[in-house]
Order: sequence, then structure tokens, then C-alpha cells
Amino acid sequence: MKLLFLGDFYYAYEEIQADILALSEWIRENDYQVILNLEGGLVPSLNPAEKRGRRIYQSPAAMEVLKQLNVVGVCLANNHMMDFGEEALKETLKLLDENGIAHAGAGMNLDAALMPMKLGVGEDAVMIQNFGWYVEETVYATEQSAGCAPREEELVLHRTEALRRENPEAKVITVFHWGFELNPLPMPGDVQLAHDVLDLGGDLIIGHHPHNIQPFERYKGKAVYYSLGNFYFSDKRPNFTRRKFQGAVSNLCDYGAMVAYNSESGETDHENLLMYDLEADASRRVMNQDRVLLDFTGEDFFSSDYVKRAQETSLNSTPILTRDQEANRQKLQKLFLAYRISAMIQRIRKNPIGEKLYLALKSMYHRQNKK
Repeated sequence: MKLLFLGDFYYAYEEIQADILALSEWIRENDYQVILNLEGGLVPSLNPAEKRGRRIYQSPAAMEVLKQLNVVGVCLANNHMMDFGEEALKETLKLLDENGIAHAGAGMNLDAALMPMKLGVGEDAVMIQNFGWYVEETVYATEQSAGCAPREEELVLHRTEALRRENPEAKVITVFHWGFELNPLPMPGDVQLAHDVLDLGGDLIIGHHPHNIQPFERYKGKAVYYSLGNFYFSDKRPNFTRRKFQGAVSNLCDYGAMVAYNSESGETDHENLLMYDLEADASRRVMNQDRVLLDFTGEDFFSSDYVKRAQETSLNSTPILTRDQEANRQKLQKLFLAYRISAMIQRIRKNPIGEKLYLALKSMYHRQNKK
């Protein structure tokens, strides 16, 4: 079985675009069965969730696009799957089941959310589990409520060990929706979790969420792709071209990695990338050329130099989490406090008097800093 793993997928167009048709032709010519991250449900509801970020859902054309791309499975554990509540998730799961598309990472309770998707049989079988991260607004399922599979280390490792034990012939693939957006390098804490999963018998790690490609590595002969970046973000693609990174490829958000996986041999291939062409307003295949998807095999991810580099190259002000759990807890406390203050300021600014006060204080702050 030839699987093709793709990154974040969000489709808002009302019809199938020409670049999707061209890509789907290449997929079918190569007999790939596609797995991607479904960034947002297939339907909305009248009960949108309260959250920091925006809420999104797929257009009615998205299901036909998934079929066109030969998508056989989708990952649901992400920060947009619960944007419109339990009813929207329930309808999304129903539509996927009715159209024969497997899924993992979300469900109407915790047991359902943790259920992996199974593809193939016997020695060709593949088990795919999927976890999302609450820090970036993934809503966790509980025993009584719908949501996504939690990226909690103890739970992830327990599930991996059980999946390996119960499926000795199958390949075990773990997909994470993790890290902070616009980080070009994976965080040491995520690297450690990836290594631990592979040590327990995992065969491949795939990552999503940062909206840009991150490096990959070979760990004990097994591949870890920390972030595939954007696969197809519909009419929002031009927004990402404004993000400029350090390094050889500044428009990193315009690229998406496509990882081919042979379930029989366990080998991966990542020669083909997808690149968004702003001038043509279309995505097309390009070759990697070792400039975009970098090989970080042998990197000392846990050194202070690496942590410093990860912080300096990030396009946001979020912390870099390491293996120090207590330090991570303190960093996240400060981050959540900053989020609460930001939300409070936004509420104040909705009032005309509050907006005038905000601008006055901002002006005063800048004058003080110039002295």
C-alpha cells in the first residue's frame, strides 16, 4: 500500500479548482492513498465555540475534493475541529463514514477519539493514531464529552504501547497536531515525545500545525516529519506569503511537504513538495532539492544552542518548550496570562471610550520608551 501524507487542509471554494485536479491526476497516476489533516469540520452549527483564534469550517465542495484527491483517511485532532461544537463534529463524523473515509483523532467521547484508523490487512496493515494539543486550542474529549484525542505524554505512550502489542504485524503511525504556529524548528519537548513513541514500537511520526515545513530526522532508522506545513489552505493561501523567515527559503509557509510511505517496506519518500505560486494563485508540485525540507538527523535538539536558535528563528513570541516539565509549566502560565490580558484589552477596545483610553496609554508607553 502506498500512502501519501499531506499537511493542513482547509477548503472554502465552492467548486473544485484546477490545481486540485492537476494534483489529483498525479496522485492517481502514482496509485497513492492520501491521508491529510482536516483543518476544521465539514459543517458548522448554531453554537460556535468561544476561542482566541478564528473559527473555520469546510465548504460543501470539500467532500468532493477529498474524493478527487483519493483521500482514504483524515486526521481530526486539531484546533479547529471543535470550532462549532459537538453537533458539528457529530455531523462531520457521519459524513466521513457515509463517504467511506476513515478518521482518527476525534469522537463523541474519549474512547472514540482515541480509536485509531486501520488501513490494509495482515502484513500490509497500518494503524494511525492522532493527537492534538490543548495549548493551541485543541478541545480534548472526555469520558462524557466530545472532542479530540489529547496530546498528553503518558496517554500517548500508553496508547502506543497497547497499539503495538495488539497489532504485532501492523505498522504504527502517530500523527501529532503540535507545536506553535510559525516556528521553523521543532521544540525539544516534542522531539523527546517523538523519540519515546518510536522507542515503544512506533514506525513513523507525522506532524502538523505550525503552517510551515519543519525539518525531518531519522531516529534509529525511523522517520520523524515534525511539520508538513500547509497542504492546501484555499483562499487563505495568499495570507501566508507575508510571513518571511530566516534562511534559504523565506516564504516557508508557501510550501507543503508530501511524504510517501510504503507500508510493506516501511520506507518514506519526500522528494515532492507542494508550493503555492502567488502570481498564478495556484499550488503546484516542485522538487525538494534539500532546501525546504531539511534533514536534521544527528542534531542535538536538547542543547542550549538549539533552543536559542529555535527561539530566534520563530516568527512569534511563544516559548520554546524543552524536556524540563517544571520550566515548561511556568512558561505556559506566563503565556496564558498574556492571552488573558490580550483578551481583556480586546473587550475594552470594543467600547469607544475604552478605545480612546487604550490609544492614550499606548502613546504614553511609546513616549516613555523613547526617553
